[in-house]
Amino acid sequence: MVSGSCARQSEGGQNVCQGVASVTQGATITFQWYSSTTAGNNGGTPIAGATAASFALPTDLTEGTYHYFCELRAQGAVAVRTVSVSVAVAPKPEPPAPPAPVISIDTQPAAPPAMAEGAIPEGTTLTVAASVTEGATLTYQWYTYDGENQELFEPIEGATSASYTLPVGLTAGEHWYVCLVTAEGATAVQTDPVSVTVTEREQGPTYTIGASTLPSFGSLEAPYTQPDAQTVTVTNTGTGTVTLTQPTATSYIIGSLSATELAPGATATFTVRPKANLSAGPYNETINIIGTSGVTASVEARFTVNASTPPPPPVVVPDPLTDNITYPAEEDEIW
Repeated sequence: MVSGSCARQSEGGQNVCQGVASVTQGATITFQWYSSTTAGNNGGTPIAGATAASFALPTDLTEGTYHYFCELRAQGAVAVRTVSVSVAVAPKPEPPAPPAPVISIDTQPAAPPAMAEGAIPEGTTLTVAASVTEGATLTYQWYTYDGENQELFEPIEGATSASYTLPVGLTAGEHWYVCLVTAEGATAVQTDPVSVTVTEREQGPTYTIGASTLPSFGSLEAPYTQPDAQTVTVTNTGTGTVTLTQPTATSYIIGSLSATELAPGATATFTVRPKANLSAGPYNETINIIGTSGVTASVEARFTVNASTPPPPPVVVPDPLTDNITYPAEEDEIW
């Protein structure tokens, strides 16, 4: 007589169906495992090679319920089948999602020293150093920033690297910037706002001069007595020191400059006088005052020499004693 039972258990990490059997008369028991699509030990399909007391479940079973039992035989005995064991295979669990990348700002962008408008060095940059986990790739976008309201403005076109080069044409004032660092699957991280200070344009010295007006010397008849000299005052109207060159003229005598180097606001004088013995005609001349750094001023000299008036012809008075003079007769003397 053969008797036996079957139960599912694990051996060494492997799922098996284990049969427990006994037989009388010292006969030898043989085993044959069956699979079935329904519970119970009727019918079934023999499993090739499954002829031991234990049956290791296939490792490639797909989702579903599988039924197994074992038939025990011995020579001269009636075969006995164990009860059916049901094996439920759950769906294959989805692999856990990889952890999301995490962005870290390692070095915040630092503001450069204050710079003057019009004197911003080329290549002045703001730079952020960032890192990210999970081998993700970082991307960057720089923005102008409203420092007062702490709001992003428009993204800066083309500013998509870890460094942003400041425009050399920034005007005076405070200019705020931030960088938004992103990576696929990661939460974007914004740098601390950084303020770039641009001071008013540095004003260098200005160089200008002015000259007083020269009154007209009028007109004189030749020959004439030279008019008195008149004085011209030159003023440094700029903010830098200038050096004057002695003026010259063609028809006028120019006196020496009282000073040639003029500090801002300082003055120098020279005299102008028509030359003697000029022939008749107008003498209109521009007298230029020239200095260093391209400064110039000018005065207009005016003088006219009129031609001399010829003397009247002599008057001849006749002598009645010596000159033969015929007098016309009066009407009452004619006869």
